[in-house]
Amino acid sequence: SYPARLQQLLGDEYDVKNLGLGSATLIKTGRPNVWQKLEAAKKFEPHVVVISLGTNDTVGGKRKNWGQIGRFEDDFSVLIDTLAELPTKPRIVLCTPTAMVLETERLSPSRLANLTERKPRLQELCKRIRKLATKNEAKDVSLLELNAVLKGRPDLVTAADGVHPNAKGYDAIAKTVAAHIRRDTRD
Repeated sequence: SYPARLQQLLGDEYDVKNLGLGSATLIKTGRPNVWQKLEAAKKFEPHVVVISLGTNDTVGGKRKNWGQIGRFEDDFSVLIDTLAELPTKPRIVLCTPTAMVLETERLSPSRLANLTERKPRLQELCKRIRKLATKNEAKDVSLLELNAVLKGRPDLVTAADGVHPNAKGYDAIAKTVAAHIRRDTRD
């Protein structure tokens, strides 16, 4: 996984904790959502928080996440404020979601149609995240463009999926995150 690889890259100086939740949304109305992990994040007392969310917020259909997307900025702002107020005053890294790769081998027609529908939504969320990062710079928030890491790189995502990274993709993400954390530490 990318957090395990990130731990290897950052070394013993860091204690990386994976608080990811499969299929989680940022919006509070989504199920499951990242809010279920907030207490664990507080207890961990982080000095750096990397937030990489948004892909599952683009889902429509039965999950109806995209229908609630108007909540995205407000919910994200509450999350940022909550984390910024922790006693450790962590640096917060907002990541744009990794790209949906429609060129991935063996995508079924239904999967391709689903990703084709969701890809513009994902790009819209990237714009919103960029604005949130700029708006919250005074709270020690920075932006990390993860969308570019997998964009147009079917060799870095799981075949027949087009979204989830494979081992090489997770490695590329971990290297990008580690470089950002190290760069921010030197500034």
